[in-house]
Amino acid sequence: MRLSTIQRAAFERDGFVQGPRVLDDGPLATLRAEMDRIVADLPVGTRPENIRDPHEKSAFFRDFCLGGPVVAMAEQLLGSSDILLWGSYGFAKRPSDGLPVDWHQDGRYFPLTPMATVTCWIAVDDADRDNGCLQMVPGSHKARRFMEHVTHEDWGKTTAIPLGLAAPDTRDAVYLEMPAGQCSFHDPYTVHGSGPNLSPRARRGIQVLYMTRRVRLDTADEQAMGLGWRGIRLYHCGGGGAYHHPDDPATVLRA
Repeated sequence: MRLSTIQRAAFERDGFVQGPRVLDDGPLATLRAEMDRIVADLPVGTRPENIRDPHEKSAFFRDFCLGGPVVAMAEQLLGSSDILLWGSYGFAKRPSDGLPVDWHQDGRYFPLTPMATVTCWIAVDDADRDNGCLQMVPGSHKARRFMEHVTHEDWGKTTAIPLGLAAPDTRDAVYLEMPAGQCSFHDPYTVHGSGPNLSPRARRGIQVLYMTRRVRLDTADEQAMGLGWRGIRLYHCGGGGAYHHPDDPATVLRA
């Protein structure tokens, strides 16, 4: 399963692209059950819109991230057949109560040099404008720079993320409405966000982060409200669960 020439050109032009359906009904049901379990295990009172590293909490999801069809597409976009899974996030917007995700650029959160990374987003439920689907600003990645972001002191109450753009220009924003099981990819510089879920339906999604082997991840860099990176594992896609820590890349371990 690979992206077409037209889809790759759209990614270069717009900074994002919608891919194929990568989860059929059976695996999708398993992923939903896994995500519900992870949400149920959150500390009491914790919002479920921004769950860090669900691939470390679900072997099923980790195996999909490391060997599923999204890997080949990420390799196409990164221009390398040797890539690493370095993070993931779960976004569970509850019916009639899901927080929005403020306008931002993913790479503003990432302590990576160079910024050779791509984000894959997978719809766990049908995602549309009524239940808070992704919105993207086409071409906002082309300047290859990060715009000014500000810290939301009340994040977790009014928005699901701690940093958002100070002055977003969203006049050209488009909705990425996706059926459950479909994936999309976006560039770390692309401006995007999502609205609240005011519908009676759940809107769950998973974000998976891939990077090339030449990227350096600075574990000492604490940005975005002290978001730490010291315990992170870098998994080798296609490596049977092999991983290493950024500060000790010579030591290969297994999950």
